Amino acid sequence: RYIFKHTGAEGKKLMGYPAEVEWDDAALASDTMFRTKGMRLIEAIDMALGFLGPDLSPLEKTMVDLGRRHFHMNCQPAHWPLVGEALFEVFRESMGKDGSYFTPDVEEAWTVIYNFLGYYMIVGLNAEKARVALSSAK
Repeated sequence: RYIFKHTGAEGKKLMGYPAEVEWDDAALASDTMFRTKGMRLIEAIDMALGFLGPDLSPLEKTMVDLGRRHFHMNCQPAHWPLVGEALFEVFRESMGKDGSYFTPDVEEAWTVIYNFLGYYMIVGLNAEKARVALSSAK
């Protein structure tokens, strides 16, 4: 829902929804496709966190591959900051009613993680864009 809120009509279109769907529409809670997409996002974040460790190369490769797939969903690098805003709004609201658990230190840690993940996804997206352009030129 917060991705819809932050990305507007473009985000809704990318996710297969009409522009007139409101971000806070209660019907989204029971929409199977919407719930599936939400679960995929949470699972992707969980998977990425599971890769954190001293050797980040497996996570880098995974995020590049994920970015390549997002190219085929018509995602653009400009979408990452918007999705980040949505994610951080969820964190602020869910980590204590007053946001007391989303401290500046926690926010900074999540910012580093999100920027790392986004960087490698955008690398993959741009690599796939170049690959497709090269294939089309042949």
